[in-house]
Amino acid sequence: MIQRLFNEPPTDKVSLFQHFFRTLYNNASKVILIQGLPEETDYHFVMSQLLLVGRIMVFEKKGTVYLLNGNIGGKCDEYYYPTRVLIANPIIGSLDLERDKEAVPVFLTPTDRVMASPVNKNFMPGGLYSLISMVANILAECMTTINTTLMNTRVHAIYTADSESAARSAEPVLKSIYAGKPFSVVTSELLERLNVNPLSQHGLSNCLIETLEVCQYVLSLFWNGIGIDANYNMKRERLITAEVDKNIQSLIVPIQTILETLNEGFEKANTLFGTSLVAIQNPEFAISQEEGDDNDEENSSDGNSSEESVGGSNEDELADEDTESEGESDEESSESEDSDESDKSEESESEHEKEDD
Repeated sequence: MIQRLFNEPPTDKVSLFQHFFRTLYNNASKVILIQGLPEETDYHFVMSQLLLVGRIMVFEKKGTVYLLNGNIGGKCDEYYYPTRVLIANPIIGSLDLERDKEAVPVFLTPTDRVMASPVNKNFMPGGLYSLISMVANILAECMTTINTTLMNTRVHAIYTADSESAARSAEPVLKSIYAGKPFSVVTSELLERLNVNPLSQHGLSNCLIETLEVCQYVLSLFWNGIGIDANYNMKRERLITAEVDKNIQSLIVPIQTILETLNEGFEKANTLFGTSLVAIQNPEFAISQEEGDDNDEENSSDGNSSEESVGGSNEDELADEDTESEGESDEESSESEDSDESDKSEESESEHEKEDD
């Protein structure tokens, strides 16, 4: 069974979609950490319900706190929100509990809380299911295109013959050439009956490059959608400070929304059942707004200092030029004075000579 899997690579779109879906889910499950779970709780089950369904129900039965899947229903309150939590488990049984008093629904995002209400007739998958499935589908399409393009790049020319006999005669010659034979001897009649039509590979190479760029861009959208910095290089030389600030803020918003929504439900559960549930961002993926501000201040201070240094150097250069020009003018004036004094001395000497004569 395992050996057969190695002989059949997943090249169809369905297999590629499943591969990318599993990969993206595994990556997304590492971004958020839930602490304070009871020892008997299955951590991976809780994460799967939150990421793919968008909710988990926290309740207590016979002194044990459970985090299991369930629904909300029953009579609505004044805000048209159901007041009952419905649990159907093959081991625990069926339970009908009062919301926020006997059971607490914990949601991943505010949208999951709204869409979970039976009043809403439009069904929409919860959690990150829509994001993961959308990105996985696009990546599967891109990989299918890449596979097709790579196979098409192997074809460099199409040969045409006037008759079937000429085609049969030319085929072994072409096979020997592609096999690496250094030479092949053919008749002039065969060359006259065989035509070569070269194919341009320029369009295929551009298609391959553009498809790879789409893959990279879609992956960056996925990471940014869950608050992870994965900038896509749009062939720009640099980013200005304002663009970096906007990028950091756009990354912080989705992860902060998720954490606030989760901890809002966990705080209610902690108050009811005495637990210490809390959701945090994985420190390995965390982006600190304060660090970003500090970096901006350092960059701005560095920029000011560099501007000051540039201005100072310009002023120094100007001062040096002024002193040099003043020195040159002083030298010229001294030279002119010396020349005047020498002229005067020569005139006096000539007058003395005339008097002597």
